[in-house]
Amino acid sequence: GTVVKKGELLVELDASTLDDNKIDQEIRVQNAEASFINAKENLAVVENQAKSDVDLATLKLDFARQDLKKYLEGEYPNELRKTQADITLKQEELTRAQETLKWSQKLYDEKYLSQTELLGDQLAEKRYSLDLETAKNNLDLLTNFTYQRELAQLESDVSQADMALERTTRKANANVVQAKADLKAKEAEYKRQDDKLEKINDQLEKTRIEAPADGLVAVPKKERPAAG
Repeated sequence: GTVVKKGELLVELDASTLDDNKIDQEIRVQNAEASFINAKENLAVVENQAKSDVDLATLKLDFARQDLKKYLEGEYPNELRKTQADITLKQEELTRAQETLKWSQKLYDEKYLSQTELLGDQLAEKRYSLDLETAKNNLDLLTNFTYQRELAQLESDVSQADMALERTTRKANANVVQAKADLKAKEAEYKRQDDKLEKINDQLEKTRIEAPADGLVAVPKKERPAAG
């Protein structure tokens, strides 16, 4: 029999349990949102780190290839020419020493040169002969040992760097995929918890019954059961 206006509260149900649930759910939503934001930031960090790791591995492979090319086209040919030139020089020095010794021997035989001077020229010829032998040994070491070892090492460096790049790329891609999956899961959890909060808020709204229009409040009587 009460006269009311539109929007005036008519009935309010006990919502204490829903209020407690709302507080708990708001905390869950905040935690889920924080996890979602962290996952988003983590994805950005992982993508940045992945690019950095791949770029570094690519750079190391480029350097390894450059070192191999530098040795094959620069260092080794230069060292080879230098060693060959040293042999030529030592050969010329030995030839002059042999010519000198030949004339010294003639002059010594004709008593124009002392034995000491002849001995000096003989020693010079032996020294240049040893120098030539050493130069030839250096060439042999360079072509048959040093070159083979350096080439094998540099080629191995290229191969190792190439495999390292592949491993780094695979790992980087896997990390990015994992980070994206984690972000997707955190986003889904955040949405799920937010939906739950929305449902609780909807239930809370329904605990208050307001007048739909101006008028008189009337409570319908319960129908009595028919007499048997």
